Amino acid sequence: MRLDRFLIHNANISSQECLALIKAARVHVSGILAESVAQLLEEGDTVSLDGQSLQSKAFNYLVINKPAGVVSARADKTHSTVLDFIKAGNFVGELPKFEAINIGKLQIVGRLDIDTTGLLLLTDDGEWNYRLTAPEHHCVKTYRVQLNSELADGLVEKFAEGFLLQGEQSKTLPAKLEQVAPKEVLLSISEGRYHQIKRMFKASKNRVVRLHRESIAGLDLIEGLSPGQFRFLSAEEVARLG
Repeated sequence: MRLDRFLIHNANISSQECLALIKAARVHVSGILAESVAQLLEEGDTVSLDGQSLQSKAFNYLVINKPAGVVSARADKTHSTVLDFIKAGNFVGELPKFEAINIGKLQIVGRLDIDTTGLLLLTDDGEWNYRLTAPEHHCVKTYRVQLNSELADGLVEKFAEGFLLQGEQSKTLPAKLEQVAPKEVLLSISEGRYHQIKRMFKASKNRVVRLHRESIAGLDLIEGLSPGQFRFLSAEEVARLG
């Protein structure tokens, strides 16, 4: 782990403050003066600020069943946000670290449109968030899609080949399309372009009526997690995802 990441999480300071503290010679790693925010901590290292040892806090990893009409944002003047449900403590299952959550530090891992429902992850672990959302990591997300019209012939192959969407310079990555009903499909994609799914079906002369994310990187939205409810991920789930 980088020193600045450790300080941001455990000293509750900003990245700019990290740099200032190190320049002021106020941070030591295992008794040695720290020289760079990019310094990598090794197992067994201790970090002190102004001579006081900093204890390592656990990161938080949450999954919420996002309802329709809720925005994936920290704050919104018009609509409820996913963080409103976290603040309200609308949880199920084990919640051993809830009192330690700093709501202001929670990051939304891959946003959903206001009318899209389903699985949404939140964390205060920035590196884990990056591993799941960086384009080069190709994290697979699966959606249940309700369509306005019946699925046209040949679209399974077309989605597997990729689309050159309007305004884009490159084709979409291969996507897996599985028809489950005349107007209902499961779609798995490994990228997240702007309104990508809606634009792909629009290019296919169809329209998305309802969009629900069912899984991310193999993690399914657990049955019994009602819209607006959240829970903590297990250590096994965290490791498997990121």
